[in-house]
Amino acid sequence: SFREAYDEIKGEPASAFWKARLEAGRAETGRGDLKSLPILLFLAVGAAFTARIPELFGLVEDRFYQRNIGFIVFPFLAAWFIHATGAGMRKALTVSSVMLAGLLWINLLPDAGKSDTLVLACLHLPLFLWSLTSWVFREGGSDGVSDRREYLKYSGDLVVMGTLLGLAGVIMTGVTIGLFELIGLDIAEGYARNVVVPLAAALPLVATWLVRSNPALVGRVSPVIAKVFAPLVLLTLAAFLVAFVSQGKDPFNDREFLILFNALLIGVLAIVFFSLTEASREDGGRFRNGILLALSILTLVVNGIALSAILYRTMSMGVTPNRLAVTGANLLMSANMACIAYDLWASMRGEGRRSPDRSIAAFLPLYGAWTAIVVFVFPLIFGYA
Repeated sequence: SFREAYDEIKGEPASAFWKARLEAGRAETGRGDLKSLPILLFLAVGAAFTARIPELFGLVEDRFYQRNIGFIVFPFLAAWFIHATGAGMRKALTVSSVMLAGLLWINLLPDAGKSDTLVLACLHLPLFLWSLTSWVFREGGSDGVSDRREYLKYSGDLVVMGTLLGLAGVIMTGVTIGLFELIGLDIAEGYARNVVVPLAAALPLVATWLVRSNPALVGRVSPVIAKVFAPLVLLTLAAFLVAFVSQGKDPFNDREFLILFNALLIGVLAIVFFSLTEASREDGGRFRNGILLALSILTLVVNGIALSAILYRTMSMGVTPNRLAVTGANLLMSANMACIAYDLWASMRGEGRRSPDRSIAAFLPLYGAWTAIVVFVFPLIFGYA
């Protein structure tokens, strides 16, 4: 905010003082990050090696990646945060032990044919590892909620930076393969295995280093994306609900449509969360809060339809691992969105005492606990069915 306002106040002595002070702080951070580059490179090599384990040791690729995709990313991110923030030995050992237990558990689960509990565990394990990594992410907030809120902002910035780097990588890959094809060499398969896969595994670490060492790099981009996407998603969701009613779709008896309905809900929730965490960087104003409030209410409506359909199918057809997992997730998301909507409404009326994105941060441990239940408890209570 100071950098945006500096042109208007640069004639004041106090502004020159603060400009020098803030720039000195950024320069000092940059030097510290350069010193940590060897650690970053070491972890990136570790992630790249992990991604190539199936090829190096002759393992079945589908089985390895299905069960271990989260372990290519999050243990190395957690190690980076432990190094960067100076997390205590007890916290580092606890996180390492839980991740090791998850690694052993997911790889020891039996291949029981078409096992819904195995599929659910593989889908929820990366989310569990993501929430676990937040425990070693520390920005020095006054409480745990503040640190989790910063972790959510970092996650949004990571997605933006990772997408930009990924697009650059796609262009570079296309150019490289095309150049070698001009001289009669087909390097597509070897390039994908030996270059694309290792670099894709290292990409989250590189993106994290860029986000942390150059916060201004995405500090202006992410809020702009949030400003653009929130109104567009609001209009799209409203149009979808109108079309949904007019077309007479029945999510209560159409299983495939209900699956797509829940996928839509997860996507919209991700946009809401991203918009809220990015809007908290600056004063959103009544208009932006109104957009986010309307989006939150529509999301609650969609969630209510999905939840009622799932409960109807559960009562009429019985409890299954899939239905129970989706029911728990929808109940959590409904409660979270209700808190967000209330905070936005209170903020618009001038009664809010906390930022709405704190509601997201407060629910992060609950999401982590539910994913842990799905990963570690569901296979036992349903007999690996």
